[in-house]
Amino acid sequence: MRPYTGPWAGWWEQEGYGRQPMQGIVMSFDGRVLRGRGADLAGPFEMNGTSDIGEVAIVKQYPMHQVAYAGRWNGEGAILGEWWFPDVPQERHVEGITRGRFSLWPERLPGADAPIEDIR
Repeated sequence: MRPYTGPWAGWWEQEGYGRQPMQGIVMSFDGRVLRGRGADLAGPFEMNGTSDIGEVAIVKQYPMHQVAYAGRWNGEGAILGEWWFPDVPQERHVEGITRGRFSLWPERLPGADAPIEDIR
């Protein structure tokens, strides 16, 4: 499946904040290059990354900080994975506080409104 260019939705989780929605996400894919933008509780962000067979790497740039994302395509068009603060040394990461889970998915997949076909 070719990655969907257009509106996306998503969330990230962090202790003390719970599951937070990302809003107004627009992502585009040009070969392996991923670009996007959106906003969430932390403010507006730009996204730059790569999408390779099965794997996605994204840096989400806010005005004052960055968050790194690494995920995998789930086979249904969504990306599931983990985020972390790249400026915190790996050995100092605390699950749920300086790293956590995320999910991104297309708001609408091309062909999703096509009629269901009987395959008997």
